[in-house]
Amino acid sequence: MSRVIARQPFSTPEGIEDYVQFEQRFLTLSRCLFVEIALVECNRVPGYVLDVGCGTGALLAYLRERCPNAKLFGIDPSSHMLTYARRILADNALLMQSPIESFTTTQAFDLIVSYSTLRLWDNPQYGLQKIYEMLAPGGIAYILDLHRDLPLDTVQEIFLHLPEQSQRTFFEQQLSAAYTLSELRYILQSSKIPGIEMRQGGLAGYPPFSAESITLIQQNPRIAEYVFRLGSEGFRTPKASEAVVHIFIRKE
Repeated sequence: MSRVIARQPFSTPEGIEDYVQFEQRFLTLSRCLFVEIALVECNRVPGYVLDVGCGTGALLAYLRERCPNAKLFGIDPSSHMLTYARRILADNALLMQSPIESFTTTQAFDLIVSYSTLRLWDNPQYGLQKIYEMLAPGGIAYILDLHRDLPLDTVQEIFLHLPEQSQRTFFEQQLSAAYTLSELRYILQSSKIPGIEMRQGGLAGYPPFSAESITLIQQNPRIAEYVFRLGSEGFRTPKASEAVVHIFIRKE
């Protein structure tokens, strides 16, 4: 039931407009950071990229700036989301209406991304398997989502940055649909994907100031820029960053 409720804001034109305002205010910088991490983890210039749950097309629009020669694809189960995305992207990406579980293609992708949609999938184990199958040899998938095991003080800290009740209600709906950490571990284990990895919080799941975090920043200065901007605006704190998990799938 919580998953059905969490999908409702994306099912009407009015809901999409409300979400766009939320997205532009609270998600733009974190999504850019997500893309920059994905480009580092990809370890090559991606030729073919798929966004699973592409929504308004904002992530693909940023990817078009960063990877002007890449072939971009996006799928989303919401026709209203895709209508909005097509206005944003025009001919810059091929968009298709489909959930990940029933999407079929003969194209292999160097990079597959999914930003904050895993909790909305009908069958996450099968969805992850589909993603693995669609990766090109040497390709990578990066999936970020909320988890439900948040202490009350973390939720309260996030609420400090959501001044309107409608914003808090939206976040609560999405959080209630998210999986617990133990549920996520079970999903990954039961997907039986070789080398699938989940990390929590930090920078791409690495602790702040760890050697891995520093290496990421050294490889891509834009990561440092977005971390700084998020921190200065109050949206990236150690507690808030613990609210997400980072899932990586690599195909040999």
